[in-house]
Amino acid sequence: MKQSWPHEGAAWQTRSRQTIIRENKFGEFSGIQQTLLFLDNVRVEVFQGIKSGILKSCLAHDDAMVRAEREELLGRIHTRDLNHVQRFGFQRTENVDGIGALSVSPDGTILEFRFVEA
Repeated sequence: MKQSWPHEGAAWQTRSRQTIIRENKFGEFSGIQQTLLFLDNVRVEVFQGIKSGILKSCLAHDDAMVRAEREELLGRIHTRDLNHVQRFGFQRTENVDGIGALSVSPDGTILEFRFVEA
């Protein structure tokens, strides 16, 4: 017996998402956020983006500026811990709203998770 997914045969539609700006110790990032709600009253916010300066440089096809923006980002990543050469920037946050963690790649991309009680 062949199993099928409920969405099989249905047309997939992509909804446009609002671009948002996030700022942290690694710089300013432009991207999108998705919110996942769980039955245990926890909301997970997932942000994916790229460093704003790198995005602008790529859109302008300015390779020299892209390199300069990435070098600036690498400086922020590597100066966090002089005894440990990191490939990725990492930041953990905790406040009354919830806890979070983000990772920034040397290419300028970011992935951030925030866990919040709904």
